[in-house]
Amino acid sequence: MKYSARYSQIIHRIRSKEFSPIYFLIGSDAFLQDFFIKELISSFLNSEGYRKQYSMDLDSTQSLLNDLYENSFFVTKRIFVVREIHRLKTSQKDFLGYLKSPNPNNCLLLIHEGYNIKGKFLDSIKKSSISTNVSPPFEEKIHDWAKYILKLKGFNISQNELDAIIKTYGDSIASVINEVEKISLMQGDNNKINF
Repeated sequence: MKYSARYSQIIHRIRSKEFSPIYFLIGSDAFLQDFFIKELISSFLNSEGYRKQYSMDLDSTQSLLNDLYENSFFVTKRIFVVREIHRLKTSQKDFLGYLKSPNPNNCLLLIHEGYNIKGKFLDSIKKSSISTNVSPPFEEKIHDWAKYILKLKGFNISQNELDAIIKTYGDSIASVINEVEKISLMQGDNNKINF
């Protein structure tokens, strides 16, 4: 049985090269999903292997299963990003079987855009993976999230400057981070931000 963990704990483990074969992101914040994917690619693949994307509202379950079970002599590591996992209707038993015994050269990242887990299938996925919440944060939490992401990206910004940026652009984490990155570029790609 796997477990749920805070987003920051999982990112820390990924950066420390402690990988789980299966991650389950629950929530619809596209910025947090994409940041997680980039961190996983950077640490797990480390410029070898490849990433493959699936969306279960478009792609076949059989194609996903074939790729997951495929063994290659040339590719050592692979990341599979699977969106709309709740739409996987056929071969659920086979898919859950893979989760019980995953290929150690694969890292499977499952994304469910919903806010909660409904149904036996999603519950089984959660029990077989390390899961975390990637729902859009409440307005009062944007400051904490922005500070955390900016620290990971190596930006140095004062509390007052971050507050001013959030007040001006703070409708989402993505907006705040995007503005800080633009300011950095305008200041000559400087990680010390002056707003």
